[in-house]
Amino acid sequence: LDSSLPTIYYVTKEQAEGKAKSHLPAEVGKRASELNKKGLFSGDDCTTTPVQTGKELALLVGLGEQKDFTLTSLRCTVRCSLLSQFLKNAEHVNIFTEGMSREELVAVAEGVLLGSYAWKKYITKDGKNLPKDKVVHIAGDAKLLERPALICSNVNYARDMVNENADVMNSLAVEKLVRESLRGARNVRLEVLGRREMQAKGLRLHLAVNSGSRFEPRLIIVKYSNGPE
Repeated sequence: LDSSLPTIYYVTKEQAEGKAKSHLPAEVGKRASELNKKGLFSGDDCTTTPVQTGKELALLVGLGEQKDFTLTSLRCTVRCSLLSQFLKNAEHVNIFTEGMSREELVAVAEGVLLGSYAWKKYITKDGKNLPKDKVVHIAGDAKLLERPALICSNVNYARDMVNENADVMNSLAVEKLVRESLRGARNVRLEVLGRREMQAKGLRLHLAVNSGSRFEPRLIIVKYSNGPE
């Protein structure tokens, strides 16, 4: 990790109080303990305290009590830390992950990718000069994070589709995106039902929902057939 960048350190309440082992660098652990004794850093969930350790700006972030710790709570705390006012103007940030399990490392990556999502397309009139996303550096096995990163990317893509103007992300646009995304995919079969096919199958509720739209209806069925059955 680049020591010139601000670094986030996650600390449980027990670690802040010196009651549990910590993998924090010695200087960071010492400052966390000092601040805890002064009542300036409790280690409670999502509490944040900035400290200067040499040339490094560190952000201590509480994880709460160990008994309440879950992978879900870790994801939420990661999101909370990235939204901290102390990092508002930071374009690059490190996250210290030494001592974390593989599952915890994945949860951190998921917290970064899903927790920092924001729909920005219409913030400016021309869709240009949009606010830049924060670049987060995580030390760990890059191979381990490939699949979670792909899943999170697809989740955020679906969020973009939901947030888009309905007149832009209409039934025909969705069909086009699905066809493009499945191009070259193996063991996948695509079936698209139009108005005539839906009427033949008696799908009146789908057609009723579409009656308020100026675009033709589409029912998109994607079947994956790579399983044993």
